[in-house]
Amino acid sequence: MLYRELFNTSNGIFATVFATEYPEQYAKIFGNTPSKQLDTFALLNWGGRTLVDAVTADTYKDIVSSIIAVNVQGWERQAAAMLADYDPLKPNAKQTERTETVTVDESETGNTLQANKTYNDTDFTDNDRETDSTDRNRTETKKETVSESGISGNQNFAAIIEKETEVRRIKWQKNIIFALVNEITTDIYN
Repeated sequence: MLYRELFNTSNGIFATVFATEYPEQYAKIFGNTPSKQLDTFALLNWGGRTLVDAVTADTYKDIVSSIIAVNVQGWERQAAAMLADYDPLKPNAKQTERTETVTVDESETGNTLQANKTYNDTDFTDNDRETDSTDRNRTETKKETVSESGISGNQNFAAIIEKETEVRRIKWQKNIIFALVNEITTDIYN
């Protein structure tokens, strides 16, 4: 039996199984895209494929539901990654905060003794004695915050933009539809 013989735009795998049995996951992956449009897309692209013998009008809901159950978590992660907003030119962000505290205690004590010697005297006589004492305390705190974002210097900007463009070019939703249809059909080229 061919895919188009069992499934049509009003009775497709997305409208009858995916959107009804997995509504939250369907919304995360396909957003507001109506399930009827996805069924039309699948019918247009893979309607001529032969269904696996186990897929019949009575069993297709259980089979498609089990295929979705096995794969839906990976598809959700893929959708979350593809729908995330980020700037490809600023993939790295780093913030460094450094606090430096310097404490200096200085203490000086000095004695000065002045002695005089008169003319023709052989000995010195103590004249004045001075004592100097100085205490100094200083505490200094420095706080420095450095933020860096962007691409490190050893990466090629053109290569990064090319990778980003390639990721956006991949039609990930189409790949999910293909994966689901591919599980229930046979293809002589696979």
